[in-house]
Amino acid sequence: MTKPLLWATLLAVGMLVGTQLDDELPAQLVQKRTSTGLDRLENAIGYVEARYGESIDLNGVTEAMIPKLMDELDPHSYYLDPSHYEQFNERFAGKYKGVGLEYRLLDDTVYVLKALPGSPAAVAQLGLGDQILQVDDVSVSGSKMDDEKLRALWQTDLDSVTLLIKPSQATQSTAVVLERTTVDNSSISLAHMLDEENGYIKIDRFGAQTYADFMRHIERLVPQSLTNLIIDVRGNPGGSLDQTIKIVDQFVTKKGELLAWIEGAHLPKAEFRSTANVFFKIEQICVLVDEHSVSASEVLAGILQDLDRAIIIGRKTYGKALVQETFELDDRSAINLTVGRYYLPSGRHLQRDYSNLEAYKTHPESDTTSWSWVVTKDGRKLPVGQGVIPDVEVQESSRDSLDEGLLNQLFDSLLRKRNRPHSRDALDQFLAQLFEKEGLSEMQITMLRREASLWMVRHELSDDNIKLLAGVDPMVATALQVFAAKPTPAEK
Repeated sequence: MTKPLLWATLLAVGMLVGTQLDDELPAQLVQKRTSTGLDRLENAIGYVEARYGESIDLNGVTEAMIPKLMDELDPHSYYLDPSHYEQFNERFAGKYKGVGLEYRLLDDTVYVLKALPGSPAAVAQLGLGDQILQVDDVSVSGSKMDDEKLRALWQTDLDSVTLLIKPSQATQSTAVVLERTTVDNSSISLAHMLDEENGYIKIDRFGAQTYADFMRHIERLVPQSLTNLIIDVRGNPGGSLDQTIKIVDQFVTKKGELLAWIEGAHLPKAEFRSTANVFFKIEQICVLVDEHSVSASEVLAGILQDLDRAIIIGRKTYGKALVQETFELDDRSAINLTVGRYYLPSGRHLQRDYSNLEAYKTHPESDTTSWSWVVTKDGRKLPVGQGVIPDVEVQESSRDSLDEGLLNQLFDSLLRKRNRPHSRDALDQFLAQLFEKEGLSEMQITMLRREASLWMVRHELSDDNIKLLAGVDPMVATALQVFAAKPTPAEK
C-alpha cells in the first residue's frame, strides 16, 4: 500500500516564506522523525484508506485534519489552503498582477479609493471618489452587485481590463483601458515631513520589500532636513523578522551590538547583531504602538526601547514573541508553524501566557505585582512576557471602542464628499454635522478626528492633510512634543 496522502502531506517540507529569515536559519528545520504518536496516526489513516466501508474523499479528510493539528499547537500556528496561501505570498512579496486599484463598494456604487503609485491606474490618473460603472462589459452599478462578485471580475487571465469611469469632478463617463501588470503594493502607506525637521513613516506590515521601501523613503526625506523620525506601527500585524532587524540596524551606530536572538526546541540559537552600516543620521526616534501592534512590529519597538534608542508612545502592544516559518505542502497549501521565540537585547521576551486561550484573545488586565522585570543600561525597568509597555502612554480610546457603524459612516461620508475638510475647524464642523444625533463623548470625537485625518492622508496626500494629521492625532502630537523637549530616555 502506498503511503497515505495525509502522512505524505504532514511531512512535506517546502520553501521558507512568510516570516522568512533569509539565510540566518538552517535550511532544514523539519526532519522526518518516527514516534509512537505519528505511527498511530499513520496506521489509523491507513486503515481508513484500506478498510473503510463507504467511499471517502481523503483530500477532504486532510483539509479537515491539518487545521485541527495546528490548533493543538499554539495560537499562531495555522494552516493555509491553496487559495489563502497564494494571497499570503502576494501580501508578503508586496507584488501582485493587476491594475493597482483600491476601491470600495458603497450602496450600489463602486468608488475608487486609491491608485497605487506607478500602477496602470495611477498612470490613467484615476483617483479618490471616481466611480467605476463597468468592468469590461459587466455593469457594476446596482443592487445586485456585491463584494464577492466584484472580486471575481478582477480575477482574470486577460492582459487588460476596460473600465467605464465617471470622474468625481465630472458629469460624463469615459472608457479607460488598463494593462494588467505586476504592481508594487508597498507595506509603507505614508512617508512625509510633518514640519521642517520631523518626519513620519507609517509601516502597515513587514513584507519582503519593507526594508528597501523604508530606505527609499528615508533617502527622499533626508534632503528635506529630516532630523527626527516618528515610526508608526499601530495596527501592524507583523511579518518578516529579517526586514525588521535590517531597519533597526539603521539606528544603531555601534558595531556588534546584540539586537535580538531566536531559539526553539529544534532551532539552534541565532543572534542578530548590528553592522554599524548606518546610511542616514537620525537624532531622535519615537515609535507609535497600540494593542494591534504584533510580532515584528513589537520587535522593532522592543529593541529600540531596550537599547534606549527610541521613545515608545501609545498603548501596550499585543504580546507575541513566537517566530513562525511557512512550509509549503505538496498541493500548494502550507502550514505556518511556530519554530521558536525571539528575545530582545535585555534578555526579555514579549510573549504573553497563552495557557488560557480565551484570556489570551481578550487581553484582560493583569496584576503587575506578578510580573518579571529587566533593567536597561539607562535604568529603564521593562516587563518580561507582557508585550511592549510604552514609555509615554497616551490614554486615547482604542479604535476598537468605536462602533464599526460610526467608522463606516465617517469613511463613506468622506468618500462621497467633494470638498473634504482639510483643517481642524472644518473637520470639527464636518463631524458635528455628521454625528449631531449620536451624542458622542469627547473621547469618541477625538478618535474620529484621528481616523478621518489618517483616512484622508492615505487616500489624498497633501500638505494640508499632513498638517491636519499632526494636529489631531494625539500620539503624533505627543511625539512632536517629545522631540521639542529633547529628553534622554532616562529623563522620562
